[in-house]
Amino acid sequence: MLERRTTLALALSVVLVGCGSDHSSSDADHGRAIQFVASPATVAVGENTWLSWTGQNVVACQASGGWSGDKPPSGGFRTPPLTVTTTYSLQCAGARSGSIARVTVYVEGGASGGAPQVSLRSQYGSVPANGSTILQWSAPNSKNCAASGSWSGAKANQGSQQIKGLMANSTFTLTCDGPEGTGIAMTEVVLQRATLRWAGAGDPASQTGGFQLFWGTRSGQPENVVTITDPTLRERMIDLPGAGTYYFILATLDANKKEIGRSNQASKAIPF
Repeated sequence: MLERRTTLALALSVVLVGCGSDHSSSDADHGRAIQFVASPATVAVGENTWLSWTGQNVVACQASGGWSGDKPPSGGFRTPPLTVTTTYSLQCAGARSGSIARVTVYVEGGASGGAPQVSLRSQYGSVPANGSTILQWSAPNSKNCAASGSWSGAKANQGSQQIKGLMANSTFTLTCDGPEGTGIAMTEVVLQRATLRWAGAGDPASQTGGFQLFWGTRSGQPENVVTITDPTLRERMIDLPGAGTYYFILATLDANKKEIGRSNQASKAIPF
């Protein structure tokens, strides 16, 4: 007599760390972020520059300031010849939230277009729970700078600061006032952690064995396993060993600890 195998419809998702919403996407979701740079950031009168950007977990972008119009989530743009210092803004939207990034291109010998150029960088793009990073910033030709978001206080127009005890995804913003405008820079540090949720696990009576959660860096065959004995559990947090892309698959067990169904594969990318 052939043994009957039960097929269960499991939906596994990676959710935003620290977020209380019931996020149902099976793709990586580690916060909305935009990497937006100008190369070069300083040009002579009549020269142009190249703007490039990459949006993480965004679906649509809108340009403003020195340019305009709809932009793809990632791309590049050659500016026209510049005669004044110009600030370019890019606002991108995701499924539930959005982010904005700005870059200022300085024109040497040209008229001032307003905002000072502000740069803010983090030593690490991701850290373990309770980890630390060093922020470095520069805002030449500015007078007053103020930190907001995941840090606070008045700042000099250039410097560095160690940030300790990070326990969630953190966005750091620096706003600096110049003689003819205000410049803003932002950077994000992601926690090396995944919070997983699952739903639609079928008949609870057949799940008295709990679950096995497979996770690791191998797509399709995650190399680590966590046994979950509570069949009513629908969420699990895993601290990850470092940057990279991680994959997750959930298996349902019956009373004899035999696997009776598997979820989709979810993933999460942790930046370096």
